[in-house]
Amino acid sequence: MCPAPVITIGCVPNAAAAHGCADECEEDPPAHAEAPSRLPIRKPNPYRRLQRSIRMGSTAANLVNREFESRGPGAVLLTDITYIPLNGKFCYLSTSLDACTKQILAYAMSESLEVDFALEMVEQLVQNYGPSLNKETVIHSDQGTHYTSLKFIRLVESRELGRSVSRRSNCWDNAPRESFFGHTKDELADKISSWTSFADATASIDRWMDYYNQDRCQWDLAKLSPMNFTITSPQVSTPPVCCCNGSIDFALDLGCTLRKRGPEAVFSSPSLCLF
Repeated sequence: MCPAPVITIGCVPNAAAAHGCADECEEDPPAHAEAPSRLPIRKPNPYRRLQRSIRMGSTAANLVNREFESRGPGAVLLTDITYIPLNGKFCYLSTSLDACTKQILAYAMSESLEVDFALEMVEQLVQNYGPSLNKETVIHSDQGTHYTSLKFIRLVESRELGRSVSRRSNCWDNAPRESFFGHTKDELADKISSWTSFADATASIDRWMDYYNQDRCQWDLAKLSPMNFTITSPQVSTPPVCCCNGSIDFALDLGCTLRKRGPEAVFSSPSLCLF
């Protein structure tokens, strides 16, 4: 009985040599073949790298539910981070805003997005306002990496403060905070373009915060600045008489003048100061 023929599939070196077809299997690559073109390499996303480097905790419930002012002063503290242009890059500002009085209670700046400066802001808040903060005080944020990190969660809980988190991708759940950042960038636009260093940015933001808290009148605060509103009417039921001559219109006109002239008006003109 004759053995069955051996069928060689492909060019297996040992089988080819055994059947004498080694030369047939060794073919030179075509002369016109070109090296495959290289695809562009995507640069790493620093925010994603930050996410991977930070241990994450769980999000919290949305306890505020857009009721920013109903609980009164010191009850709902809104926090977030904004990017500010600086020499073709960015610096970062983290703040805590009282949702009722609109006062900035604490803030910190950083040249990087590391979580530390958000923690610094909380420590500053506790240091300056610790006696007035309690378990009823809620720090409300978005679901960003900084605010869902274990470091931030543990710090807030260790200070016996509550946590509230807005719904995903819903800026309206933190609307007063977004409004503040918008006004800050609008009114500092000329200054931002002239910054040459992080020290310039920090000094300018320091002056703006003082102006905003102490001298910038707001419609929703009975035409008062946040600090004067807090001192005059901690629990406001009716708009108070808010200026030295008893005229709310006078305060409104003065506030408009300050807004038109900008923060520098407070430091350069003694006549444009509030009572």
